[in-house]
Amino acid sequence: MNPPCKTFIVSAMLLCHCPADAQDDRCAEAQTKFFTVQSARTDVTTMVSARNRADQSYFTMPKPHGMIRVFTVGESAAAINSSGSESPLARYLKLTLAASAEHINCGLGGYGSHEITPIVEELSGYSPDVVIILVGNNGDSFRQFQCGAERKITIRSYTLKERLLHPSYTERQVEGAVSLRLLEDDLRRMIRVARHGGAQVVVCTLPASLKDFAPRGVLPLKNIEFAKAWLTMDRKDFRRAATLFSDYLKRHDEEPFAWYCLGMCAEKNGA
Repeated sequence: MNPPCKTFIVSAMLLCHCPADAQDDRCAEAQTKFFTVQSARTDVTTMVSARNRADQSYFTMPKPHGMIRVFTVGESAAAINSSGSESPLARYLKLTLAASAEHINCGLGGYGSHEITPIVEELSGYSPDVVIILVGNNGDSFRQFQCGAERKITIRSYTLKERLLHPSYTERQVEGAVSLRLLEDDLRRMIRVARHGGAQVVVCTLPASLKDFAPRGVLPLKNIEFAKAWLTMDRKDFRRAATLFSDYLKRHDEEPFAWYCLGMCAEKNGA
């Protein structure tokens, strides 16, 4: 059994360090087929998820006449959804469209966009009508899982460009900019491939982008400015707290908790 990934806090940034063999396993898994043939007859083939951690989704090829086939791809935000013709999404489609529908879940927790893209490339050959994409929370995984020479070259190229274009950027800012560029590249490819396979594409905002999900990590309460703003918010003086968090962000614009708290104050102030 491979040793588990270890988590460290480095310069207020959460990093996941995985042993080399764990990285190799992840990269190898990303290159294997997501679905495999469970059974085959003369007129129909039943496909099933081939990856151990994936939802056991079943579907047949060719697609039954009149069936609306929906694939969901992504990370844990996708993996929590159920599959099949009786899943909540499939039942909703039946009610709204008065047609047969099936939902096939291809989500896997911890996956980055570079691992999800090959799944979209594969499922585009399975007669999709809709592809729902939930990706974006694991952008920091590009440093740990650089699968293939082409990906490594792209990362190095983007990193160099960001350093040249923004010499004042910190290393964290450079990595953030590179992560966004890689995500955009992968999303564009997913959308292009899915549309080429005949599907409509739905790109979703992930739950971690919404107000009810706080940033991960530890509150920077050792910083006097942040602590003062936090205590002001705790006393429900949201207008004053918003001002204090705004002032703090002028000097610490990378602090996610400050942005999160500023948003909470704005909501309480009726913004």
